[in-house]
Amino acid sequence: MLTLLLLPWVAANPLGESPLVMIQETAADVAQRRDLPLLMPIVAVSFTEDELRDRVRTSLDEDYPAQDIRGDTATLVIMGFAAPDIDLRQTYLDVFAEQIGGFYDPEDRQLVLVQREGGDPNVEYIVVEHELVHALQDQSFGLAALEDFEFGDGDMETALRSLVEGDASFFNVMTMAGDFVGNISGFPLGNGGALSPADPGSAMARAPDLLARSIIFPYVQGAAFVQAVHANDGYRAVNTAYRSRPPLSTEQILHPQRYLSVAPDWPIALKLPSADDLLPDGTERVDEDTMGELGVLSWLEGVGGQVVVGTPLGWGGDRYATYIQPDGSVLFTWLTTWDTPDDAQRFELRARATVEAIAGGSWRRDGWLRTSSNRQATIRREGVDVTVILGASRRLGRTLDAQLRTDAIRDIRSHAEVFTAPQK
Repeated sequence: MLTLLLLPWVAANPLGESPLVMIQETAADVAQRRDLPLLMPIVAVSFTEDELRDRVRTSLDEDYPAQDIRGDTATLVIMGFAAPDIDLRQTYLDVFAEQIGGFYDPEDRQLVLVQREGGDPNVEYIVVEHELVHALQDQSFGLAALEDFEFGDGDMETALRSLVEGDASFFNVMTMAGDFVGNISGFPLGNGGALSPADPGSAMARAPDLLARSIIFPYVQGAAFVQAVHANDGYRAVNTAYRSRPPLSTEQILHPQRYLSVAPDWPIALKLPSADDLLPDGTERVDEDTMGELGVLSWLEGVGGQVVVGTPLGWGGDRYATYIQPDGSVLFTWLTTWDTPDDAQRFELRARATVEAIAGGSWRRDGWLRTSSNRQATIRREGVDVTVILGASRRLGRTLDAQLRTDAIRDIRSHAEVFTAPQK
């Protein structure tokens, strides 16, 4: 969901007496300061909290089918992010209904504000400006087409969402801090991918670490990325990112110089080989995606309890697949590739410690985990590649490991290969 405004740092997001009138009065000013033309009037409506929950529920029903929930749940559970009884759909519903202060719908070209009880009226203005930036983005770059594009790569999608949401969040910071900070580029944003504090009783605090980070990251770390791009050539550089040079990985969002350099560090796209001939008849692949550096950070920290944020990882690319076998057990295969053998070795050691945190046990020299509960895992490194296989027997794990290394297809992504929104 590209256009959700999350405000986890405030208790409530109230509306004033005439917020829809304020939108029209504010739009031209926002357009001038954001350096995007106001091409048409902004259509705006307000939702009650009950109407918001109904809207989120409908959106989940339409965009998040049961088969996707089943696959995502299997992945979260086997990686240690969630307990087997997690209700993922309800988790998303609770988080979004709790956190959304407003949103812009590019399909209907409509700005929606959520009316909540109590709170600071100043928050209303933050919400309005944030969503007006989204409306202007849509008029110039076409957010509806961006939302409808099938990326097949969650990390790239998060990177693009970080550009969109980070742009609006950075604009909010410019508004709030501009009078106090002469050079906004010297005002540090972002948290290096760490999970922002949440109210202990909130739905966000109860959500799996990976889910919570993926929701918060585009707003917080995305603002830091846009800040770095803006420092390069103002909003001209930010607009260029939409038009012809989008960021393609959360690594680039976390480390903007890997995007801004003359020779950018584009991610390596991995295509996994089919494992159908190696797995028992009736095995079903239920999930396949890319974790990216954000996902790796979340796994090592949120599951493994390690302190990794702020440490360069040297991520190059990754791809995982999750299977449910005929007996109901879950099998997880993950191929990761790194910039250097040293980066790969560091990840191997951290990955082993994380799997130990999930399953206990001790590692054999051949990369096989021995546990008292008979949980099966193997992690192997060769050159710049590290494979992580969970839920496979020792023999099957070795076979899958060899296939991943030899048969995976690798390709360097570039901005020219990725969706670029039509210009208007």
